[in-house]
Amino acid sequence: MMTPRPTTFLIISSIALLGGCSGSGEDVRVSLCKAIVSDLEGNGTPLEWQSVETHHGRFSDLEVRLSYVASDPAPVAASCTYEKEHIPEENVMHQADPLSTYRTRPSGISMADDAVTGARLRDAINNTIKRRADEFAGKVAEETQQAVAAARAGAEKALDGAREGAQKALMGLHDALEQDDGAGNATNGPAGD
Repeated sequence: MMTPRPTTFLIISSIALLGGCSGSGEDVRVSLCKAIVSDLEGNGTPLEWQSVETHHGRFSDLEVRLSYVASDPAPVAASCTYEKEHIPEENVMHQADPLSTYRTRPSGISMADDAVTGARLRDAINNTIKRRADEFAGKVAEETQQAVAAARAGAEKALDGAREGAQKALMGLHDALEQDDGAGNATNGPAGD
């Protein structure tokens, strides 16, 4: 078994965050399995998921079983296997979410009875994670640009409102000074009376 490296941990953590950000409520292992299978299918046509099942036991690996339709109308089966984490003591979180006791990186994938293993498995996982990270970074950049544009527009609108308010205040002050000046001349009368 391969020992996880810090970069692997960061990548898998990113996928967990990406899965969490999707808002679908779908477990990250299911999301990642679907994404890898979609990438391996690689025909550019979105897959139509027919069924998604998770099978696990207290001491066994997790198997995510997928059934989907691609370009051919016949359903295709695929599955991803996730090893159980070595947890010294299960807690309430693990009881509430039993899938959290499994690793987030699949240890095996099969598609239509073809086992994806070794370098092919590693490359499929890494390519999918990279693609999803790039998509996430693109969304973050786009949303940041939109937020900056909205803040800039709001600031410009506030500045325009402040300018308009200042102009009105100056005009009001000017008018008040003219009225005061005009009233002062009227009460004093002409000079020399």
